[in-house]
Amino acid sequence: MADFFDVSSAGIDELINWLSQQRRKNPAASLVDLLGGRKVDRNAVLDLACIDLMHQHRNGHHVCAEQYVREFPQLDRTSDLLDLIDAELCVAAELREPIDLAAYCNRFPDLATDIEELARLDLSPEVPCFHRKPERGSF
Repeated sequence: MADFFDVSSAGIDELINWLSQQRRKNPAASLVDLLGGRKVDRNAVLDLACIDLMHQHRNGHHVCAEQYVREFPQLDRTSDLLDLIDAELCVAAELREPIDLAAYCNRFPDLATDIEELARLDLSPEVPCFHRKPERGSF
């Protein structure tokens, strides 16, 4: 996709493809650098941040929700933070990494109850996380 690609009007599949192409070129760059000054609406930024967080974790780069909020202050809203935390929980579960809920609650003390609820949903075997690939035989 060319440099004029309009990230704000792209669908989720287009965002995933665009981000994959950008990451192949520069795997360690920050998302803000990959966007290169493009004006992107908050919803598209949130989608990209969640996609990027998960992609980076899968590739061994352990970024966290706070990094995206520092890069994109418009994401410093409860619902956006919860989406980013949810992405962290889901990719950790997908990769079978240990999840320390107390650490998440310490990082975001005002969201502790919400984080515990997310974890109950995301980590429950009968309610698969929408970010997670289904395991063999689970459906």
